[in-house]
Amino acid sequence: MFRKEYYGCFTAEKFFEKAMKVSADKNFQAKALFMMAKCAQKQVQMPQYNEFPNNYDAYSDAVKNYYSSFKRNKYFPVLVKDYESTAFYKTAYSSCSYLRDFVRRK
Repeated sequence: MFRKEYYGCFTAEKFFEKAMKVSADKNFQAKALFMMAKCAQKQVQMPQYNEFPNNYDAYSDAVKNYYSSFKRNKYFPVLVKDYESTAFYKTAYSSCSYLRDFVRRK
């Protein structure tokens, strides 16, 4: 249980969601939503080579799917749609390649 929470940030995601809901500041809401997206990324398990014994092609495909999952973050559509005009969004866009990839649909 500890490892799941430590690596998955499930409780942190819930607290960021609560913070976002009680705030009236759009910039703060954008920050909280972005942090929720970061937590969600931690919940996607990276494939381990030992899970694919003697099958490098399957491992390689799993790794590609892993990175693709980062770009399809469930919070990115809301962040782009509702908070694109905030100062924080501009900062996040310039510093987060996964967000840029999502926006550019790579």
